[in-house]
Amino acid sequence: REDYFLPLFALKNLLKVLEEPPEYVTFIILVTKTSRLLDTVLSRSCVLNLHPVTKEETVNYLKNTFSDAPISDINFSANFSQGIIGKAVKVLTDEEYKSLFFDISRFMTDLLKSKKPPEQTKQTKNYLHFHSKNLFSLLQQYETGNQD
Repeated sequence: REDYFLPLFALKNLLKVLEEPPEYVTFIILVTKTSRLLDTVLSRSCVLNLHPVTKEETVNYLKNTFSDAPISDINFSANFSQGIIGKAVKVLTDEEYKSLFFDISRFMTDLLKSKKPPEQTKQTKNYLHFHSKNLFSLLQQYETGNQD
């Protein structure tokens, strides 16, 4: 196999360490496909398959945890979170994040609906290109929990 997540020599070195690990070390190896690991590495591992939760599970969690939240906000958060509970909670509870998200969504919707002449569309696209990096970077910081 040539689709390992590390070069073969690195996987063999990892295997050596896994065979005789220091007692104070716990390894956590995250991969999207276990097929990208050596079988001998897998045989020395405890495999936990982590998957996003369903929208229904997310909605139920949010309803139980935030019982006073409007159902429309709960549904929106569950849809937007893509099965990641922490992201759903952040979307539901962080007003600054929600405001920023809705501002970006409104701007994008307005841009898509507009029937401006080609030169204005080009100016708008240039504006969007320039500012989108900052806006989406800010959204990403909120998603990952960076709250400086």
